[in-house]
Amino acid sequence: AIAAVCLAISMALQGTLSNGAAGMVLVTVRPFKVGDTIDTIGVEGQVQDIGIFTTRLVTADNKLVTIPNARITGDRVINYSANHNRRLDLNFGLYYQENLQAVRAALQAILDAEPLVLKTPAPAILVTDLAVDGIKISVQAWVAHGHFLQARNALASAIKNDFEQKGILITQPVPPPPPAVH
Repeated sequence: AIAAVCLAISMALQGTLSNGAAGMVLVTVRPFKVGDTIDTIGVEGQVQDIGIFTTRLVTADNKLVTIPNARITGDRVINYSANHNRRLDLNFGLYYQENLQAVRAALQAILDAEPLVLKTPAPAILVTDLAVDGIKISVQAWVAHGHFLQARNALASAIKNDFEQKGILITQPVPPPPPAVH
């Protein structure tokens, strides 16, 4: 009976002890710190607290998420705050009829005019694919970490407005074919 009770207690403490050990790893290795924005186990948010057993994140929509430390140390951690700058990628498609040189010139003017876009490293405008539904374009610009969402909104809005004024059409993805009927 004593052995059964001891086994039950050890099984109950197993999760707690593994979270405590993981908490010690996080404090020692420090893959992130309070205030950093991270993505782990599919949750993205700003680190509010790193405890012995759990880490607490605040999401962009102000939800408090408490994650057991063992889950974090067992998963990948993306730390968006580790570097001062972050690359912003805007991807879209153009119809084949569009003048690629005119599109590149319009995009470059937008990038040059946006004060949140860093000059170094220089932004890039890339043709990434020639697909069935059009030419795939990727606009890549470096911005300060703290201005990422603001810069993304500013660039996407400027591109849409400029393309509308110039009559440049962005493609719609080709819908998947309907399921076969037997």
